[in-house]
Amino acid sequence: GRHFRQEALCNPARELLTTLPAEKNSVVDRFVDLGIVPEHAGHSQALIELYRTYCEGNACCRCPVRQP
Repeated sequence: GRHFRQEALCNPARELLTTLPAEKNSVVDRFVDLGIVPEHAGHSQALIELYRTYCEGNACCRCPVRQP
């Protein structure tokens, strides 16, 4: 919706992401191993974005999920 400047599409997209189950893949599994369990597809998409930004970007020291 935002990409095409059609805000009316944003709410249905958010609702869809919160009603679909979380993805099950190797990226999400890494977070689950850390104790971060996604409740729905929106959460798993957020975890995938964190992975792409911090893990693949070698930005561990800036990661909001890093372990002490």
